Amino acid sequence: MPRKVVRAATKHRRAKKAGIAALGGYYAQLEAQLGACAICGRRPKEGGRRLNIEHDHLTMRCRGLTCHFCNRMLAWARDDPNTLMTGNVYLKHGWEAACVYRDAIKSIRG
Repeated sequence: MPRKVVRAATKHRRAKKAGIAALGGYYAQLEAQLGACAICGRRPKEGGRRLNIEHDHLTMRCRGLTCHFCNRMLAWARDDPNTLMTGNVYLKHGWEAACVYRDAIKSIRG
């Protein structure tokens, strides 16, 4: 792997550690979230994968702990709340309502 990539990954890891430290540390945050994912409430399995330190990729501010699935959901939505809300409308009301909602958001944005 090129040096620049390794340096960027190390910088990213350090920023995540600093972000979770600002919240009081991983276990303090896990306790504050009642031991579960901040989004779906799924608890990490004993001896299994820990919850992810979820953070804003622009500011590196830590937002909380999420399970693997919720972390992927946010990543695939590119952290865009409008995309997630459109997905919510789609699940509740179907594709037609989702298209209307999506287009309404686009017209407001400009």
